[in-house]
Amino acid sequence: MENKKKMNPTLKKSLIFGGIGLATVYTIFVFVISILFLVQGQGMTGLNQAAKESYVSEYCTPLIGYLLLNSNVFLGAFVIPVILFLIAGIVGLVLYVRAAGKTKATLADLSAEQKDALREELLKDMSDSNKK
Repeated sequence: MENKKKMNPTLKKSLIFGGIGLATVYTIFVFVISILFLVQGQGMTGLNQAAKESYVSEYCTPLIGYLLLNSNVFLGAFVIPVILFLIAGIVGLVLYVRAAGKTKATLADLSAEQKDALREELLKDMSDSNKK
């Protein structure tokens, strides 16, 4: 016998929304840093290493300058996590759609207006099929 403990639904919902919020804040932060990275790094094309260091010390903020000189750090700290967030979002969406597709709607789930509309549609379909 397996003893699976279910997570409190309120806690689960809080963790999901918290994770989505953190991912959103991080994505906005990375977006802003990327724009600064592109804007401040435009003058560095075609420069040797000494000229790049001189340009960075003169025109760039310390964080952007460091990222411009060490592009592997930018890749590891900003680009790869955003790609992982994107993959996690896609996987989460697929899992949600699969779980939502398994639940069947019953008449008890429908409102009175929806029941009336369904009844009218069924009567119309039955009268159309009787005419044929």
